[in-house]
Amino acid sequence: MLTRREALSTLTKGAAAGALTAGAIGAAHAASSDILRLIQAHRLAKEAFADAVAALDEAEMVFDRDYDANPIRLKGHLVGCIDPAYETRTSLTKYHERERAVFVGERVQHLYPAAHKLISDRIDQMEEEDLALFDTARQMLAERRAAAGLDTLERQHEAAERAEYEAYRAFAAFAPQTMADVASKAAYALELVEAGGDAHVCLDALVDSLVNGRAA
Repeated sequence: MLTRREALSTLTKGAAAGALTAGAIGAAHAASSDILRLIQAHRLAKEAFADAVAALDEAEMVFDRDYDANPIRLKGHLVGCIDPAYETRTSLTKYHERERAVFVGERVQHLYPAAHKLISDRIDQMEEEDLALFDTARQMLAERRAAAGLDTLERQHEAAERAEYEAYRAFAAFAPQTMADVASKAAYALELVEAGGDAHVCLDALVDSLVNGRAA
């Protein structure tokens, strides 16, 4: 059974093939500047996003290599060392929960109530101090990432991704006005489908515009 994406891809190819044939027949009508502008805008946005992805990936690889050579490790109470690149607040809390289960369970509370409270209070204190150390380590990691330019590259990546998505949405939503428009849109749609890569969430809207869009 075809997946939704495979079915949409097949439909797009079919619509593109028909549109290209129809476009050749109606070649007397030039494609509108609108569809050509939208195609070019998406090409540029797609290239910019690819560049942003490559830049971030390269910077992350260099940062990870440098971090592995000089990691941030703060000595904790119940944790041998706190490494903010691998630990989380949740994982640290679980360490302390396991200690409570061993040392301050119901049996200890029943047999040694005074000791139970002392141990429980001490574990609470160690957890609080370990979590404070973790917050310090996370801040140190954030400062290292910022110094390496990763914050800036992440923002550029997010902006480029958003711009590519919006450019694709605009292209996908365009309703062809002439057969030449249909042919131009179908050709670019087919190019995107054959290129593969990320799933285009607007593929169904694109197919709908090819199949039901207006054509003079």
